[in-house]
Parts: sequence; C-alpha cells; structure tokens
Amino acid sequence: MKTVISNLTNVSTHADGSLTLGYTSAKENHTIELKADVLAKLYVPLLSSHADDLNSPLSRKIRPVGLRRFRFGEEIGMSFLVGQNVSLHLILDRSLAAALQKLLETFDDQSTWNVPTPGSGAGAVAQVPAPPGENT
Repeated sequence: MKTVISNLTNVSTHADGSLTLGYTSAKENHTIELKADVLAKLYVPLLSSHADDLNSPLSRKIRPVGLRRFRFGEEIGMSFLVGQNVSLHLILDRSLAAALQKLLETFDDQSTWNVPTPGSGAGAVAQVPAPPGENT
C-alpha cells in the first residue's frame, strides 16, 4: 500500500533518538514513530545528492551558519550549524585532513578548482582520496 503524505502536521524528536511524524492523508490524521535505528537508515538518502550534479532537483544544498570541530572518542569531525540548535555532525577519516586543509587553503582560488563553470552539467566534486577500505 502506498500512502502519499500531503501535509505534515507535527514533527518531533525524542530523547531516545526517535522521530514522530504527524500527517494528513485523504482527510485522516496519522502518526508514525521512527525508532533511532530505522531513522539512521534514512540519513544518507535524505541528506545526500548525486556527486556530479549540483543542479539536479535532488541535490541538497545546505547553507550552514556556523562550524565547529569535535572529538567523539578517538574520532574527529566537523559540525555544521544549520538552524537554531540544529547541527549536522560528520565524522571524518583522518586521512582526509590533509585534503580538507588544502581545499580550505585554496577556497577562493578558482584556478585550483577541478570543477567546470556552473550550469555545464559536468562533474563538480573536489577530488580527494577515498578513505581506506573504500573502493571508488
């Protein structure tokens, strides 16, 4: 059975990491609660975009208003503040630190970008080494 959700009436998160969605469909009110482990499976599809097309309707463009770095056990990462008390936390592989530093050092220098001009439809991703164990 397919349900088309035309209107979210309530969205809330809970201390256990779950998410509750209230919605209307065919003039009926419904509630769905997604547990944290189910919600974790949605993060990548909801936040990701195809790597080569920033102009795609499916492309996610999030403009952070603040940044910070963090340690989580032995891991390191970046937090991007995207709204009031809302952040995206990305854990980075340490092998990407040098690539990230180079990208930041040349941030405004278009001669160092390996991307075409906007609207050309070609690839628009900075080439950085894949984390160990990942094939590209």
